[in-house]
Amino acid sequence: MDKEGKHLHSSKVGTMVRMKISAKDMKNKKVKVKVWEEDNFRWTNDLIFEQDYELLYDNNFIWITLTKKMFDQANDGSDSSRQDYFIEVIYNKTSVTSDVMPVSANAEPTKVPKGRSVTEINEPKQEKKEETKTDETCGINYRNNVSCVRFGKSSIYGPVFWGSLKLAGYSKWDLLLSSNKITLEEKDIIIGMSENEGNLDSVQSYDSEIVTVGAMQKTVNPEGYGEFPIQMHEFKEEYPDRFKKLFENCGWNVKKEVIKVKKKEIIKWRAYYQDITGQDLKNKIREGFGVKTYKKKVKCIPIEPLINAAKDPYFQAKQIEDFILRLRIHVLPIIPIGYEYKIKDYLKTKLGKATALDQHINRPAYVKEDFGKALNHFYKENPSVSKNPNNWKDSHETYENEILEYYGKHRRGTHMPLRYNQLKNNSHLK
Repeated sequence: MDKEGKHLHSSKVGTMVRMKISAKDMKNKKVKVKVWEEDNFRWTNDLIFEQDYELLYDNNFIWITLTKKMFDQANDGSDSSRQDYFIEVIYNKTSVTSDVMPVSANAEPTKVPKGRSVTEINEPKQEKKEETKTDETCGINYRNNVSCVRFGKSSIYGPVFWGSLKLAGYSKWDLLLSSNKITLEEKDIIIGMSENEGNLDSVQSYDSEIVTVGAMQKTVNPEGYGEFPIQMHEFKEEYPDRFKKLFENCGWNVKKEVIKVKKKEIIKWRAYYQDITGQDLKNKIREGFGVKTYKKKVKCIPIEPLINAAKDPYFQAKQIEDFILRLRIHVLPIIPIGYEYKIKDYLKTKLGKATALDQHINRPAYVKEDFGKALNHFYKENPSVSKNPNNWKDSHETYENEILEYYGKHRRGTHMPLRYNQLKNNSHLK
């Protein structure tokens, strides 16, 4: 699959692809994953990737970048410009292989025979046990913990559950690290940056959006679309039973809409509560919230299931995965306006990457322009410095700090100078 979760029919060097490994009763078991290039000229296979992973769920996803080194490693002079890859998963001296595909992850899942065979990966049959049970109360136990707040000095009032679960206190970091889903540096960046955001289990509806959920403050926008409906859809795809218990059974759902723009079809996901969305949903959530109930505890049944879902460890893992993918795929590859190198070429420190991620979460459309303005300011002050950041070498940290001092304070967004100072003082980003 590609970075959007769509099946690939072909790919190319430099593409980041996702492999899906489905396995039952294999949680916390270590497997070896190999990627082979099938050589149809010599009828041999070339090993181009090998890594051990710990399976955390029934459906596991592994990100791999198809590098030029892999391609060159498999090219013995007789291969064409296209190579055929397949995946092998090994556990306890037995293995399963995928179908051969032209640098693709579009193969049908391998069907494992019922009887014992050399292609069977399975544990002795036992009762399936989830890592944690799903809380099916729909969050009714948080009914007395929702407060009425006001948006700034406006006349807009709404509910908030501040939550208490910090990203730093997430209980499964070690599993994410040991399974190579995240690096130690990425963990520090996400924890450090998230101090500017909400808690993992925070939920609010007091600003322009219908509702905002989680540490990354995923929103349902005034029309019912937004990043949170997309996250709901992805969670539903990966954990349909858990989604049903946490969302559908509690009144929440997400629906697919296909919007035609000229000859193109755009797929959007829209959130619903009891079959209403948009302004009607915002009004329903904010019923009973106003000047008379300001600073008081107020019942808000629609957001109770969202609080409950935000406390679910599987949904928390989804939040963290989104942080990682946003940093890797959407932030670091950005090319600032007026320049030819990517943000990752300029920002090598944890503080630098966290500062860019911090703005992207709040004002994603402004990052390339605002970082470009910071570079303009830097080069105006330092006209003799190379335009290629890869040539900065020993001076890179000094130059990056100077760029950050301008970018961090002049980025567009709410309270950006204050947020930047908080990032600078965060121990995880030192």
